[in-house]
Amino acid sequence: MIVIRPEQRHVVTAHDLEGLVLAVRDHLCASFRERLEPRDDDALLEAARTLVERAVGLGVVSKRDLCRLGNLAVTYGWGFLDQPGNAWMIEGFLANEGLGTPAQRVELLVDRCLRSMAVREHNAALRGD
Repeated sequence: MIVIRPEQRHVVTAHDLEGLVLAVRDHLCASFRERLEPRDDDALLEAARTLVERAVGLGVVSKRDLCRLGNLAVTYGWGFLDQPGNAWMIEGFLANEGLGTPAQRVELLVDRCLRSMAVREHNAALRGD
């Protein structure tokens, strides 16, 4: 079940929500087809729906930002926003209104994740992995 805060009700209708789900699914199919191959279309659509509903509950409603979170889902796992080890993503970024608009918070989160991945890759290269 999706939970939309009262101040968001004017922003996202059920029709808009389904359009956003389809947009995220289409983006992921276009960008990550090989990584998504084991998933069937219904499973991918459901994963996109769950991600979009969770993100909308955090105030993220733009197609661009939802697709960027989709990119992170491919890397961190479909339920990454609900994994206890990733609570920092919600608390430190997506739900932290002190960091600015939802778009700005997504941008900061993506930047942080990219930096973390670069550090891990660099460290792996130093170890010879």
